[in-house]
Amino acid sequence: MFQFKRELILPVFLASGLKVWQLAKLAGVAHGTAYRAVNGLSVSAPNAAKIARALKIDVLKFLVVPAQM
Repeated sequence: MFQFKRELILPVFLASGLKVWQLAKLAGVAHGTAYRAVNGLSVSAPNAAKIARALKIDVLKFLVVPAQM
């Protein structure tokens, strides 16, 4: 599972002017998935890519980097 950095993705989402349901439809994901993504909660890799593509962002620049073990 992957997480977007909320402090990075939320401003992009808000600037898009989309509602969560509109982002979900545009990205081809469930409403709950879009909600989780813009709030920095876990989503699958394919869904993270779809959300990023819909928002026209580079998915790798917006993901949380896991701590090194």
